[in-house]
Amino acid sequence: MIYQLYYKTYCYLTKGEVTYMSQTNVIIQTIILGCLSAILIFLFYYFEAPIVDWAKQGDWYFTIIIAFIFSFVHGLFVSHFWDVLGVKAKLIKE
Repeated sequence: MIYQLYYKTYCYLTKGEVTYMSQTNVIIQTIILGCLSAILIFLFYYFEAPIVDWAKQGDWYFTIIIAFIFSFVHGLFVSHFWDVLGVKAKLIKE
């Protein structure tokens, strides 16, 4: 999880550890993840025919692996993107 603190530093909470990152590092990570996501989309369309052929031959696990990798990278990019813009989910207290 990422929480934006008052002094434009991001706090990552993973396995009980706290890591602080500057706004610049988060922006750089967002740019890198965005480029990686764009490269994956390009490669998917460039190698569309072999991927479809593998899927037709019964190698369906390969397409599932591709979907999970793309979903993971794109999800990280979108998460960082919205955090850099400052868009946060509204917390509802019960």
